[in-house]
Amino acid sequence: MATGQDQTLEAFIKIISQYDISDFTKGSARIRADASSTGATISKTWGTAARDSEKAANTMSANLSKAFDNIGKGADKARGLLDKVLGPLGIGLGVGALIKQSFALNQTILGWHNSFRSLSDATGDTSKAVSTMTAVWDKTGASLQTVQSTMQSMGAHGLPVANKEFKDMAIFIANVSNASGISTDALAGFTVGLNQMYGTSLKATRQITSSMLALGDGFGFTGPQVEAFMKSTQGALEKMGAFFDNVDAGMKDMAKGMAAGAAAMKQLGVSAQTAGNFMTNILDPDKINEHMHLFARMGINYQETMDMMDKEGGQLPFIEKAMKSLPELSKQIMEIKNPIARASFAKKMGLDLQMVKKAAKGTREEIAGMMEEYKNKAKDEEAVKKKQEKAKADQARFDEALMFLKMNALMPIEFCK
Repeated sequence: MATGQDQTLEAFIKIISQYDISDFTKGSARIRADASSTGATISKTWGTAARDSEKAANTMSANLSKAFDNIGKGADKARGLLDKVLGPLGIGLGVGALIKQSFALNQTILGWHNSFRSLSDATGDTSKAVSTMTAVWDKTGASLQTVQSTMQSMGAHGLPVANKEFKDMAIFIANVSNASGISTDALAGFTVGLNQMYGTSLKATRQITSSMLALGDGFGFTGPQVEAFMKSTQGALEKMGAFFDNVDAGMKDMAKGMAAGAAAMKQLGVSAQTAGNFMTNILDPDKINEHMHLFARMGINYQETMDMMDKEGGQLPFIEKAMKSLPELSKQIMEIKNPIARASFAKKMGLDLQMVKKAAKGTREEIAGMMEEYKNKAKDEEAVKKKQEKAKADQARFDEALMFLKMNALMPIEFCK
């Protein structure tokens, strides 16, 4: 009799016998292949992951290395650029050098403040004067020394730095002085003097000054002679200005007329000083009554004399008429045979005998032509513009420009105000 174990075995064999054994072999082979494939795929996946990880790490390392190299190169480049920028300025990059140079520049600024004590405000502050100085320097071709001298002279002649026209007038004076060689004090005394006494506008004073400079343009006046004539003209204008209905117009007309007359006389050989003395003498309001006989001899009537004193447009015609008549009057005086009588008559007319002798050699037409030539050169501000076009910037400005560049570079490091 079969046991339970035998019965189980028989049942299993019976079930198995229903299938082809080759199906089991094929299935087993597929399982092994699938397992192998799966293992290979897993292995490949991990290998790829490892390689990618290593590659990423290497890439990151390379990028970091490159970044640090660039930082280093950037620093070197920055130092190079600073050397190129600051090197020519004479600024070293060392802390000690920066401190030393900044201190020196601050001392320079303190010196400017001290030099402008006379231009300080009511509280003693000179900041306005110093800032005006740098602004004027920037607009001119003059050196700092010329600008400082200009401003100090303007202050000495009574114009405060707070005046709204101070800067523009300083620019004008510094430029004219640099272009003409005429001292800043003479120019400041002339322009500020007219402005302060009768409120002559800046435009009018520029035109009057330009008419003075025209004397040096082909009429034989040297710089010092122009300065001397400016003083004579200023004296006459200050005396006569009280009578002008229109101060600006009267000042311009009289100054141009005086200069035109002096230019014509200079061409006849009369000295600049003698010409100036003659013009101021006949235009002195305190001597008008004394000169009425002279004016009558020159063909000038009483009304024309009065118009010269106060009427707008009356000054230039009066001077032109006097000058055109001078050669003929001088000839009449020189025809007096008796030298003592001749000298006495000239003196009675208020005329210098040497001037009369030279003027007698000219003609009315020559005087008229020379005065017209002068007026053409003295239009508006043409003489000043012509001078400035020929002028060169002061040599000192190169060093001063370098100093201002240093200040712009170093002034964040300030040790004293």
